[in-house]
Amino acid sequence: AKAFEAGVFAPVVAAVGEALEKYVRAERPVVADAGCGEGYYLRSVCPERDMIRIGFDLSKEAVLLAAKGDRRSTYFVGDLANIPLADGCCYAQFGRILKKDGVLIKLAPRPGYLRQLREAAGGRLAAYDGAPVSDYAHVHLNVLEQRTITYTMPVSGALALHLAKMTPMLANIDADSLDLSGVTEITVDETMIVGAIKREEES
Repeated sequence: AKAFEAGVFAPVVAAVGEALEKYVRAERPVVADAGCGEGYYLRSVCPERDMIRIGFDLSKEAVLLAAKGDRRSTYFVGDLANIPLADGCCYAQFGRILKKDGVLIKLAPRPGYLRQLREAAGGRLAAYDGAPVSDYAHVHLNVLEQRTITYTMPVSGALALHLAKMTPMLANIDADSLDLSGVTEITVDETMIVGAIKREEES
């Protein structure tokens, strides 16, 4: 997708890569991307590292695109609530498939995420609040690290429209109907939470 090629999310990939290098010690780790979309994160993170890369998403179209553009990874259509992987979402599902020393890396939008697009949509969208995701993570995970990834970068009109079309945030809005003429930059504002699943014997 154009937004990924243009590097809009490159700093997020870098942060995820740093977390993998820091917390995942296995020689050939299994990395599963739940809700992988077109596979950008899975194919871009730690490109030099030998990893077993598995991605799944509910969107058949996205999975087909991902598989077409990435020969190193395995992609399939799957539901986050019933991950079709062997025992090892909702956190209970991740707890089921993660190895004992495995880590979960969760990205959650913060209030500033793509705010320029939200403002262009006027009052049709509620503000993002990532706090519930963070609170939930702290209950269910032993949080190893929590980082805020916030930056703003310039975008062309075509890229702004592409972002409006690809973000689930605007899924119920016709992006072509938006006046994006004033959107010359875009803000990415996310929380990255790295944690180990709390096992039942620990709680």
